[in-house]
Amino acid sequence: MMQNLDLFNKRLDYLYKNYYLKEIPNPSHKSKERFPEELGNIIIGTWIYRDKILADFAKKGNEKVLKVIGNTKKQVLFKRRLKFVYNNYCKKGIKCPLTSDDDKFPKELGEILIGHWLHDNYSKIQRFALKDNKWVLQILSSFREKRIVQTNFIDINLFRKRLKYVHDNYFEKGLVNPAVGTEDAFPKELKVAKIGGWLANYKTLIAKLANEGDEVALDILGNFASMKVKKDLTYERLTYVYENYYKKDKFNPTTYDIDCFPDELGGILIGNWLHMKRELIKLLKNEGNEIAKGVFINMKSNYLKIRQASEIANYILNNKCIPVDDSFVSGGLTKEFLEKNKKWIYDNQIIEVLDLLVKLIEQINPYYFEEFEKQDKQQKALRK
Repeated sequence: MMQNLDLFNKRLDYLYKNYYLKEIPNPSHKSKERFPEELGNIIIGTWIYRDKILADFAKKGNEKVLKVIGNTKKQVLFKRRLKFVYNNYCKKGIKCPLTSDDDKFPKELGEILIGHWLHDNYSKIQRFALKDNKWVLQILSSFREKRIVQTNFIDINLFRKRLKYVHDNYFEKGLVNPAVGTEDAFPKELKVAKIGGWLANYKTLIAKLANEGDEVALDILGNFASMKVKKDLTYERLTYVYENYYKKDKFNPTTYDIDCFPDELGGILIGNWLHMKRELIKLLKNEGNEIAKGVFINMKSNYLKIRQASEIANYILNNKCIPVDDSFVSGGLTKEFLEKNKKWIYDNQIIEVLDLLVKLIEQINPYYFEEFEKQDKQQKALRK
């Protein structure tokens, strides 16, 4: 045990010094990066995900362990953005940007509006500051002074009036929204400003309102020139998620993430769109569409279920029986997993490992999925 603990501590130090302190994200679960020979030459991502000692220390709140396992791409980006704000505003005595400001992060940090990001992540920044990050407290201090001004972080009255103006004068008249650089401007009573630039700056907010069902925002979002060419962008958006997340070993964005499609695909929030299209994605996946299948597999909850299903399939291949109360390497009981996800496994047999698992289970117990087979037959009979 002491020998294992000694090796564990050396691996932990390696990750702490070579990734966490250098602000390099941990290798993903699909990465081939390995520890050096003297530390066992095993795949780093697999060790982080599966090591029981690491999990035990994390449960006990070990600070160093929590720092190491929390060193994800998302967390590293979060810290880099905070440091950018600190170095470029607080350190120079400049107040942090508001959501009404046009300041953006540089390209390597995502080029999103800084004020919006600070506003959306305010609670998370507070939690970060509580962990003794004194320089983060300066960001909060600067931001709090301005939050009095931005309680309604923008003039929502004016914002709504401008939306209505664009809707009445462009969408309703069959004209596309003004582009950035055009001279079209709001009238004096709406505080003169170039319409194209204003739309570009507030496209993320307009997209959020559209995703919440605001019809005016929805019409305006679909009225950008890039959207008029083709209204149905389902295939293009699925392909974008497939290429930029599934193929790059990144989980799909969730409804909590701020990742947006590029302007030519509407600029809307990816996580919200995937959530709204989840039934369509299932349908396309069941019809054999490989892109939809990849997007489905790459949803974090689905990926974790598939990984555990694979573990059960390996168990059956090695032991020739269905596990009853065995634990997963990653935690939890196999029996509980099978009972909870029985129908999900049966319905997703188009995924190779789930198809294998169903076949292996039915070889041992031909009646295991009988209730779902009967339902399938009844539904097919009703369709005739």
